[in-house]
Amino acid sequence: ESLIAFGGVVRDVSRQETAKVIMMMYSAKTGVNTISLIPNSSKSAKDMSRVDKAYYKDVLICVDLGLIELNDEGRFIPDGTISRAELATAFVKLLKLTGDI
Repeated sequence: ESLIAFGGVVRDVSRQETAKVIMMMYSAKTGVNTISLIPNSSKSAKDMSRVDKAYYKDVLICVDLGLIELNDEGRFIPDGTISRAELATAFVKLLKLTGDI
């Protein structure tokens, strides 16, 4: 389903969708194909079983790199919406990681 339509946003973006977009940006900025990345898995969300398989590796890597944080209970909440503050923080972390800021 499309996220953007004429006149604005159609629906909220989930946290797992955000992880996918962030990893696409990482790949574009670094030239690294995210498929070739292997998550360190030093951090693992308690609710990874709820992550859709299309987003699973992107979520693992985003969490592993610290681009998107887990909540206080160690959960990712894949279907939850991402706040503007969380999104801005993730983008800043990504730009720092890629050396753009």
